[in-house]
Amino acid sequence: NLEGTLATEATWKDGTTDFYGAFKDAMDAVGAEDSNVTDVTVMDNVVLGENTTIPEGTNLTINEGVNLTVPSGMELKNNGSLINNGTVTNNGSISNNSDIINEGLVEGNGPIANGGLSHIDTNEGIIKNIITDENGEPDDSMIESEAVITDSETGEKYYGSLEAVLKNAESGD
Repeated sequence: NLEGTLATEATWKDGTTDFYGAFKDAMDAVGAEDSNVTDVTVMDNVVLGENTTIPEGTNLTINEGVNLTVPSGMELKNNGSLINNGTVTNNGSISNNSDIINEGLVEGNGPIANGGLSHIDTNEGIIKNIITDENGEPDDSMIESEAVITDSETGEKYYGSLEAVLKNAESGD
């Protein structure tokens, strides 16, 4: 019987055992040599404290209502699957070498470097970022979205479903 409040930023499963704890602990478990961890779920707001890699074969899911922040000077490297149902605030950089499935919001002033055969699916979410290729050049060719709207004042592009980008444009966000 547990009493009190346990701060849980993330959950993960190794084999048949469920773990709850800090996001860094979850990512350390994924990267361990004998790890069987393939799914990490972000349950509470997290600010990366170091460069972080999502390994191949691993799903990182951000729950609805939760914010994962990549601060300036930090990198989130995706070699697995980044499944966003909340918000990713990218003020550092995201290197995407696999799949991003976005049902939420990706925002911030940092670039998303989309390399190789990577794929970004906006689904019902919005991506409001600079998408670049591996050379840092603007490239949105790997983004699957129904619509793109460009802000005439800032030049920022909003990618997503037609309904989502129109709603975003009407709200002025």
